[in-house]
Amino acid sequence: MKIKMLKKRQKHVTFLAIFTCSLILPTIFTIQLSNNQTNSINNDSLNIQLTKGTQKKKIHENYKYTNNNELFDKSAKESLKSRNTRDPSDLEEKNAYAVIVGISNYPGSSSDLSYCDDDAQDVYNMLINDYNFKSENIIYLEDSAATENGITSALNSISANISENDILFFYYSGHGGYGTEVGPYTVNIETTHSYYNNYDRTWSISHPGAEYMRVHFYRFDSEEYYDYLLCGDNDVNNDYYYELFSGDYGYNFWSSYIPVDRYYLRFVSDYSIVDWGFRVDKYEAIMDDGTHYVCSYDSIPNSPSNYYFDYLLDSKLDTLDCSEKYVIVDACHSGGLIPEVQDVGRYIMTACEDDESSLEDPGLKNGVFTNFFLESSELATDSNSDGAISMEEMFTYTRSHTISYSNSLGYTHHPVENDGIIGESILYPTFSSTILDLNNNSLNYSFNLHGTGLINHLKIGVSYNDSGTLTSNITDLTDYSPSGTGFGQYSGSILLTESLDIDGYGIYAKISGNEILILNQTISGDSDLDSLDNILEIMMGTNPFSNDSDNDGLLDGTEINTHSTDPNDNDSDDDGLLDGSEINTHSTDPNDNDSDNDGLLDGSEINTHTTDPNDLDSDDDAMPDGWEVINLLDPITNDSADDPDADGISNLGEYVDGTDPNDSDSDNDGLLDGEEILNYGTNPIEEDSDNDGLLDGTEINTHSTDPNDNDSDDDGLLDGAEINIHSTDPNDNDSDDDDLLDNSEVNTYSTDPNDDDSDDDGLLDGSEINTYSTDPNDDDSDDDLMPDGWEVINLLNPIINDSQDDLDIDELSNLAEYFYNTDPNDEDSDDDTLLDGDELYRFYTDPLSSDTDGDGLADGTEISWGLDPCDARSCLFTIILNFIGCLTLLIVPVSYGVVKYHRKKQNREKEKKQFDIKLSPKTYNSLRISKIEKPKPKSKPYISTNVPYRQVPQPNQKNINNLQTEVKNLLNSLPPPQASNSEKGKKALFVANLAFRYLNEGKIKQSVDTMITALVLGVPEPYNSQIKSFLLKSFAVNGNNHQKANSQMRTSKICPYCNTHNNSTYQYCVNCGGKL
Repeated sequence: MKIKMLKKRQKHVTFLAIFTCSLILPTIFTIQLSNNQTNSINNDSLNIQLTKGTQKKKIHENYKYTNNNELFDKSAKESLKSRNTRDPSDLEEKNAYAVIVGISNYPGSSSDLSYCDDDAQDVYNMLINDYNFKSENIIYLEDSAATENGITSALNSISANISENDILFFYYSGHGGYGTEVGPYTVNIETTHSYYNNYDRTWSISHPGAEYMRVHFYRFDSEEYYDYLLCGDNDVNNDYYYELFSGDYGYNFWSSYIPVDRYYLRFVSDYSIVDWGFRVDKYEAIMDDGTHYVCSYDSIPNSPSNYYFDYLLDSKLDTLDCSEKYVIVDACHSGGLIPEVQDVGRYIMTACEDDESSLEDPGLKNGVFTNFFLESSELATDSNSDGAISMEEMFTYTRSHTISYSNSLGYTHHPVENDGIIGESILYPTFSSTILDLNNNSLNYSFNLHGTGLINHLKIGVSYNDSGTLTSNITDLTDYSPSGTGFGQYSGSILLTESLDIDGYGIYAKISGNEILILNQTISGDSDLDSLDNILEIMMGTNPFSNDSDNDGLLDGTEINTHSTDPNDNDSDDDGLLDGSEINTHSTDPNDNDSDNDGLLDGSEINTHTTDPNDLDSDDDAMPDGWEVINLLDPITNDSADDPDADGISNLGEYVDGTDPNDSDSDNDGLLDGEEILNYGTNPIEEDSDNDGLLDGTEINTHSTDPNDNDSDDDGLLDGAEINIHSTDPNDNDSDDDDLLDNSEVNTYSTDPNDDDSDDDGLLDGSEINTYSTDPNDDDSDDDLMPDGWEVINLLNPIINDSQDDLDIDELSNLAEYFYNTDPNDEDSDDDTLLDGDELYRFYTDPLSSDTDGDGLADGTEISWGLDPCDARSCLFTIILNFIGCLTLLIVPVSYGVVKYHRKKQNREKEKKQFDIKLSPKTYNSLRISKIEKPKPKSKPYISTNVPYRQVPQPNQKNINNLQTEVKNLLNSLPPPQASNSEKGKKALFVANLAFRYLNEGKIKQSVDTMITALVLGVPEPYNSQIKSFLLKSFAVNGNNHQKANSQMRTSKICPYCNTHNNSTYQYCVNCGGKL
């Protein structure tokens, strides 16, 4: 655990205090004088001593002032102002970048902390207000934003912009830890399923050297509260645990990590009600290998791979090409980060040592460490008396106070520091180690300038007072910068004019960052009594003889020290009001051009609109003055209830909703603002409220779709896409009524959402996918040349090539039946007593017409009478001859018969060619069934040929029972049922339905064979059990029943010429055509 506090810190004053003679501390800089004077220093009284190694600097600026105000005229003042605002030097800006991370609320609630977010916010404020960091250079990550990728992305973003002269500040407050995750390792620990009542058993998993362990549950389901699992160490047997599970947790989840190297699990149940129990199938462990980490948001509770490891932080810091990097971490075990993260140019401070925890405290409302770190910037002791507080001095304060305070809480942790930065680590903008040594003819100086930002001015100078006239020698030190940014150590000397009395001297810096800072250390007279030394005014560009250089009604010193305004600009915030007028008359902020944040400049409010610059709503109508002015309303009259655009919304309502009070349709979507707000609940400033590609007005007035729902019919397609791209109905999730959602058709099955039968095979697309498992984009899914729809209608299988099957035994294959449009399930499609195959291949009649020649006699009747079913005349002529008894037709010459035979044969050959079907070889779909080894048959017993003939005995009940047992054993050995929604299950269901159809038609043998096939395929329940029951009952009937059943089956005729079995209704053999 770790702890933290919210501490309000005063905003840093824009201009730092000026050090005058009476305020100078000897420890800040040294002045060697024989006689201290307030307003002037006599050069003759100085003991000049040059420091060895100093460098003489030329004088870059010379100023001359007189106390005669008439001589210090406007032109001189403008010239002075021009000097002060000249372009800055060519120094580079020293940017300060930061990544601030605070995580209080981790996923779930068991790992939450209280004050880490506050820690991060307070550090952010400190960097902005005290250290002059720009807000745009700080990436702030709180809670869910602080994932592993989030932290990495922040550092990568800074890496892309940071340069060698810049600095990085990284701060983290949250959980921390150590160790490397190993595993998962397979184990198998489980209760019986279901478990027993009064169950109490303990298991354990050992992983030597582990610091933490966790287990993975394949499933956990117990009676909630009464039956439970304790997880922990050996003390689970004494009812002590780290984690408890009770109830139904479902499948596949991890426990939390607990600090053990042997993980114990104890399951306890009471005397009644049991459930499935649990099963643990794997575990993971964390080993102490010296690795440390901070916990990113997405690492807790069960994603240790997302820890921000020390080596990852180190690698990211390596990518930052800057000279100084500061790392501050308030987390448990944070001291363990140092060995991996430390490097030259890095300063690291952590809340505790590697084997300690870090505390947070509600009394401080911060982490203990962070609280005292924040205090240290103001309260730390300047131990080396150099005039600046360094990170090293802040650490001394932070460490001592953290140890003391945490000890008072009952647990002591010790902050740790690692300093890889040469010299002192000082972030605060300041001078340090300042020495100004005034000798006989020179001013020797030495100082360090710290901080970040852009140095606009850095000067050192001396002023002289010659009978009321001030002159000066000013040196611009930026020309002698020790670095590209101007920050660093300076030393040298300035030659003095021996004939003149010295009035004062000092150094001055102006730095731009988040704010403009003025740093100075001067000693001088104050001729105009404005609380600013003459030399400072000279270097700043103000008039040392005028206490109000810009004539704005404020003393220069008051502007610098009190109001942080610019003493050379009478309107510092450019709002049209003098700074003095803002302070003394209007009580507005002279540094904020809109003091009440109403959108109007303070000057405009007073001089133009006569509104109150300190009241954002001068007429108290709940609408800001600026909004009213921009929208042409009256800011000093309450007009909140008016409705100038007649859209049904008052001005106040328009302000609240962000609409234009002068435009009845602010977003130009075809709806009045009032309609959107009051009637439809749409966004009046967003033309497409649901982002579906349709204007709100178009949705309501044209398409009747829901403008607040981008998918009005919940079909997975945006309304706009349906209308503009797919031409589907946005109010109908199945535009073509084929039982598929439009989105499924477009994005999943690539079918046409506007065509219910995309492949025109006679089946709805939905039926193909959901019922028959056929391809809705292929009219012949099994490539058997028969359309899927035709196969389904005719009870064939559309996903198995059954083109050569002949289900109705009419001598026509299924494929031939499709081409001739006959019924593959009816051997006599036209009910003329002729088989379809005979009609096509023997008699050349029409299998779809019972009377091919239209003579009133069925084709079968004509054949049985010996007439020609294809010639109506033959039938009539023969009947007439039979009635008159003409016998001449019975004596037909043999030659005529031969000729007729050959002609008829030729005609048959010609007609047959019309129906020839040439099929390329196909690879048929087949079910793969695992082979099983068939046992070798036993040797047949020897049967004596001398045994006399005996009648075969009829089966008795015992024989039947034995047979039934064998059948039952056979059925039980068949594969188990498939799932009804699986591909195999669907195929088996198709076969089972076919079997029942055969049974209804009296085709007993075909039905039984097909039932067994369905069982082999694994037909789903309840058909599986129904078929098995039917088969068992079939073998349990007595002999009479068998005879009765056999009598119900169709008998067959055997051809006397080729011994082929034919249907009993056939008159000619299907094989040779012989008369039966």
